[in-house]
Amino acid sequence: MRFPHYSLFLKEPPAINTVENWDAVRINADEPDYYIPDNLNDYKALDSVLRTCELGSWIANNVEKAGCNQLFSIGCGVAYVEYNIKVQSKLEVAVSDFVPSVNRLQHLNVFDRVLRLDINNEMPEVNNKTVVYLGRIDTELSDEQLVSLFKRLRALDVKYICMVPAQLLTIRVVLTECYIWLKSFLKNKRRTYCGESRSLGLFKRLAHPYYELEYFKVGASSVFWFSSIA
Repeated sequence: MRFPHYSLFLKEPPAINTVENWDAVRINADEPDYYIPDNLNDYKALDSVLRTCELGSWIANNVEKAGCNQLFSIGCGVAYVEYNIKVQSKLEVAVSDFVPSVNRLQHLNVFDRVLRLDINNEMPEVNNKTVVYLGRIDTELSDEQLVSLFKRLRALDVKYICMVPAQLLTIRVVLTECYIWLKSFLKNKRRTYCGESRSLGLFKRLAHPYYELEYFKVGASSVFWFSSIA
């Protein structure tokens, strides 16, 4: 099951699915949930960095338990979870995104690699010692793109994928979307389409037969841990 997902932005882009639209919010300090500061002190003070320490620690521990020593993040955005993983572990952490503003993360001198990468056209250099991290990018990908990604990662011998979904479809999410619609109506502000929220069952079906999914709750975050199917 899936349900359309919307957000409210200052400049009201019709959809947050282009290089230009994403870059606009990544460099705009007035969009605190999406802005990437270009210095480490401001970055560490971000609310998103501060509230994901527990999540970063949980992921780092599970990567190490899986016998892996690398984490490769696809569609990293602000990379706040990846930052907490890096500073709380000895893992090699690479981050990537398809927009030029990802290079702002290079200035922080935190991550082992910062790359501009479009997963629809190219794949990362990964292996069976790499856990691929997908943080909140699921709503931006179609079902077909997600299936293709699972298939290609399995072909690269990636045994584990960790995903924090942008929005796991629940009754609460549906009510939140109704609230966003009401807020946009009352403020006469256009909503921005941000893709589709999916149910847990749909995620499991899309990953099969390449990976099986385990669901965890870490703090306020839903976390999926995908293990390869032999």
